[in-house]
Amino acid sequence: MGLGTYPGDGSGSPSPDCNFPNARQLSAQFSEQRNLENFFKGMERVDLILVWEPRGLWSGEEVQELCSNLNLIHGVDPFQNRPLYGHFHYYRLHGITGYRYHFTGKDLEVLKEKCREGDDCLFNNVTMWEDAMAFQESTGKGASN
Repeated sequence: MGLGTYPGDGSGSPSPDCNFPNARQLSAQFSEQRNLENFFKGMERVDLILVWEPRGLWSGEEVQELCSNLNLIHGVDPFQNRPLYGHFHYYRLHGITGYRYHFTGKDLEVLKEKCREGDDCLFNNVTMWEDAMAFQESTGKGASN
């Protein structure tokens, strides 16, 4: 399990190079699914792994179909949703009750149970550094290991 924040971080996991977090942001420019498909299909993707974290009113079937057709990793907050597509999981942790949330030791144990070897976790909360370091240490892959 890697933190997944840096390509080539030495963890051996395939850290994503681009994350597209917000379908609503994209919808301002691409109001239809066809335009979303054209956007991703039109990208030059030499050796890029792309993660899409949809928000809004996307059905699980739509997410799975789009990710499959467009070769995207489905990015999720594992405390909110489960990943529907991808050869590894990309977890983006926003905080269980919001951005100011500090993950507890128990939370990190739950996260560790959800992760598989090669999955990536990105903490996106106020205490992201501290939480990421605590999680890394709990996996036995801390900076000193």
